[in-house]
Amino acid sequence: MAINQITIRAANPSDFETLELINQTSSNTPYQSFALTNAIEKQSCFLAINSDNKIMGWIAIQKGFELIDILYITTANEFKRRGVSKSLFNYVRKEFKNSEIMLEVRKSNLKAIKLYESLHMVFLNTRKKYYQNPNEDALVYKYYI
Repeated sequence: MAINQITIRAANPSDFETLELINQTSSNTPYQSFALTNAIEKQSCFLAINSDNKIMGWIAIQKGFELIDILYITTANEFKRRGVSKSLFNYVRKEFKNSEIMLEVRKSNLKAIKLYESLHMVFLNTRKKYYQNPNEDALVYKYYI
């Protein structure tokens, strides 16, 4: 069931504790805390909040020339499969409409792969042993404008 009211805004330092909690509890491979702090400071971290002002998920990006690299995207466990990651992706796509978007995903993360393909991302290649703990290949996807 999708959530009717999702607002996306830039993260700020006061959001760090909540984002870190979501980070540590929603993924087997959490984003590194210092990288999250860096993304917040560079204003390249965006979060999704619901009508109760509760943070549901977040996305960290790296901005390049006509290319956005999604470094990390995650949703709090209680909001998974409800359109939060899709909303975050669509926000980035609209906000940076003149940029292509790339990301890596674990080969075993079939639900995320299904989402990215539904968003018209195209498989580019495989990066062997890209992830650690456990070692796993990454699939590289790109969204073309």
